[in-house]
Amino acid sequence: MAKTSKKETKKDFEAGISEYAQKYAEENGVSAEVIDAFFAIAQTHDVLTENDMKVIAEQAKFYQLKEDEDLSVLKKKDNHKISANDVVFSEAGYKKAKMELYILKTWKLAKCEEQIGIARSYGDLSENAEYDAAKEEQTKIARRIDEIENNLKRAVITDNIVVVIKEVGSDEEETYEICGTTEANPEENKISNQSPLAKALAGKKAGDIIEYEAPGGTFKFEVIRKDK
Repeated sequence: MAKTSKKETKKDFEAGISEYAQKYAEENGVSAEVIDAFFAIAQTHDVLTENDMKVIAEQAKFYQLKEDEDLSVLKKKDNHKISANDVVFSEAGYKKAKMELYILKTWKLAKCEEQIGIARSYGDLSENAEYDAAKEEQTKIARRIDEIENNLKRAVITDNIVVVIKEVGSDEEETYEICGTTEANPEENKISNQSPLAKALAGKKAGDIIEYEAPGGTFKFEVIRKDK
């Protein structure tokens, strides 16, 4: 029988994450969707082992039991009331940030400590690449935790706005989702509410013509549709 390569094993293992989510959902009494969400967030910080998934699923259970924050006090419908000091989230984005903060402070920091301990056991720290790498990872995670905590302290929640526009003189329509800076992703056509295009669209409705400056020059667009 041919030996399975590490690459093949990793591919098969990642493909089975949803199956693991269902397994741990039944064991911990947490929805598979919540556990899958935690897995997705954790994967942005590390390659997950089966033990990582077990720990994360257990933490998801505790998170779900304690997570009962009233978000109504953070919601703002009128973008004109948002100050420059505010960090804008959608409700889903805010919850995702809270989940990331929780999983970093529980599972990931503990894993960093474990890796540092293992590396320290190798001996001389002055020429210990594993120790240096583990400490660097710990510092990176600590910085990310500080960033999320600072953003959440200044958080306001608004509905993301979906707009369909087309350049004047063109028949090609473009769709954008206007969101906070923490959720912006140009590859997914999610633009920050602080971007020139989003600012030009503020207060506009279907049929209006907008003009805004971008690195490529001045552009004119017609608003086709705008909704939440």
